[in-house]
Amino acid sequence: MSPGSIITLRTFILAIGWPVLIVGSVVLSSLGWRFAKATKGTIFAKLVFPTVLGWLVTMYILGITATFYMFDVPYKGTLIVFPVFIIWFITFTVLVWITYRWSKEALAVKVFYGKLEEEVKARTQELQETNEHLREADEAKSQFVSIAAHQFRTPLSAIKWTIYLLLNGDLGAISKEQRLVLEDGAESVERLVVLIGDLLNVARIESGKLTYTFETIMLESLFDSLIKDANARLHEKEIVLHVALPDSPLPEARGDRTKLLLAFQNVLENAMIYTPKNGVITATLRKEDERHYQVVISDTGMGIPQHQQVLLFQKFFRADNVIHEQISGTGLGLYMTKRVVEAHGGTITVVSEEQKGSTFTITIPFLAE
Repeated sequence: MSPGSIITLRTFILAIGWPVLIVGSVVLSSLGWRFAKATKGTIFAKLVFPTVLGWLVTMYILGITATFYMFDVPYKGTLIVFPVFIIWFITFTVLVWITYRWSKEALAVKVFYGKLEEEVKARTQELQETNEHLREADEAKSQFVSIAAHQFRTPLSAIKWTIYLLLNGDLGAISKEQRLVLEDGAESVERLVVLIGDLLNVARIESGKLTYTFETIMLESLFDSLIKDANARLHEKEIVLHVALPDSPLPEARGDRTKLLLAFQNVLENAMIYTPKNGVITATLRKEDERHYQVVISDTGMGIPQHQQVLLFQKFFRADNVIHEQISGTGLGLYMTKRVVEAHGGTITVVSEEQKGSTFTITIPFLAE
């Protein structure tokens, strides 16, 4: 290659190559910064822009070194540096294209997530408004149930006492057939009275108006009242009841005696309802540890289907096998029991198997506040 060609190549490298590399590096730096801003807070922002800067610094060090070499060894230096500058130019072009595509995609993703965030906020607002409407509807429903239950209670009480006056002969003698009819009527009214009481309690629980009067309780006395109330029904259904009490007196407990007795009665009542004739119920009062006592009621009754046990403490829930057997009930007893137990700082659990029976364990602190 002639000296004139060498000079031309050297002039091209200095006049064209370096300006192109400088402009390219500015463009690449700008795109890298744009990409870093678009991906702020991500691993891409922490890696890409520093990588671009590192690449540029390396390029300039090599470029300066090659340029000095070109002047120091004019012929060989020019022939070596020219292809190097061509390779650098191609590399810069590819890097610019890649960085441009990345920054464009990053901006598109940023815009997408911005719109998505706005959509989520809008949906969240809609859900909050819907939940508020549902809460208001639930309050209205509870208020309606409470009012309706109160209105039903008075006439039902009048019907109940009228029937008992007739059954007791206070209004004159009645025949055997009339007595059977009146006894059926009295039983139906009694079920309605219980249902009304349950509905009122549920309405008070949901509205936060069910008040608790905490006092010192002798647990053995409370348990004794529970068993005495159940004895008549147990004898009627010919169910065997085993009672287990602790060997030594339990410490005094603190709670609402009436509400706790109602909770324990609900569980024992269920055991009596769903245990067949000649079945066995075991009621146990025991000390679990230094801070808690337990009431455990187990039976040899129908049991609860495994897949439905998670629904057991919901309002109005009744298991499929109970509905199939057409056994009456409201599905409110265990719901109320759970709420009362939790209000005393306790828990209620169940272990059950169909056709083998159920075991309910209520655990409550001795000094629940």
